[in-house]
Amino acid sequence: MLPTFANSTTTSFPPANRKPVASPMPQQVADDARLLVGTEPFERFGRWALPVSIARDGTIGRLARWLAIHRPDDADDSTAWNLCREANRECFRTYRIVSMDRPSFFLPAGEVAFEVIENPTQIPERPPQGVMLRHLEAMDAFAGATFYFLRPVFVTEPCFRLCAAGELRREAHFDQFDALRQARLLGWAYRTQHWLAAKRDAAALLALRTFTRMIEELAWSLAPTAPGNLAIDSATRRHLRRQLGMRLARTEALGLVQESRRLEMALGELRRRITIDPVLAFEVASRPGELWFEAHWFAGDDGRTYVHY
Repeated sequence: MLPTFANSTTTSFPPANRKPVASPMPQQVADDARLLVGTEPFERFGRWALPVSIARDGTIGRLARWLAIHRPDDADDSTAWNLCREANRECFRTYRIVSMDRPSFFLPAGEVAFEVIENPTQIPERPPQGVMLRHLEAMDAFAGATFYFLRPVFVTEPCFRLCAAGELRREAHFDQFDALRQARLLGWAYRTQHWLAAKRDAAALLALRTFTRMIEELAWSLAPTAPGNLAIDSATRRHLRRQLGMRLARTEALGLVQESRRLEMALGELRRRITIDPVLAFEVASRPGELWFEAHWFAGDDGRTYVHY
């Protein structure tokens, strides 16, 4: 058994029920054997299922506008939504779904949604010493594998609980439904606004170019008679540039920008202080789509750190 903190409890991950494989290739036999070496065997954790992408709060209008303006004429709803998601990735949160072979602590068997960090350079959530040793053992035995830090998705309504994968799929379905419906109902308004904005930008660009040419002509016409002491020296130019930068910074700090940034930092700090059921797993190239279990830990209310290997 790998060493852990003195106040931690360790429990072995139950072995998976393996089905016989007919005439495996020699390389596959070697890979399967390697998955079972070490202080304890690396058992199968589960398989990847299709990921789920959820629209971020307040982005449905933006997605509907994109669909109304950029949707191809021959694209069906599913294809148009996929194109919209690819073009607006910053508007979505993507969760990976794992079909787990068996339960582990608070995680049930079956489909569980996770936030995933691929090949993390540092392991978040304060892993115990034994977890780190287990991870180093896996990295040493399977140097070419892809390693994952899995954070389960929890919700706080109506109480603090694990979010089911079906709930995320329903939310993703209604995000698509709302955006497509809004694009159909208000598409004419979005397209009209887009057309007017394009004309406005073109008129503003034309007016700016005309005004710039007028100023250039005036500067050239006055250049021979203008005294030399009207030129702005470098020190004054740097002072004016600093003043402009300070005013821009103050302007950007007005309104909700500053408070939104403070809220984002506060939420990030809160998340760093809360340990919520993290899991370490890896995927080998010879068995794509399958996850192999490293460790699962959480800090209990009694002050003990509970660990699965």
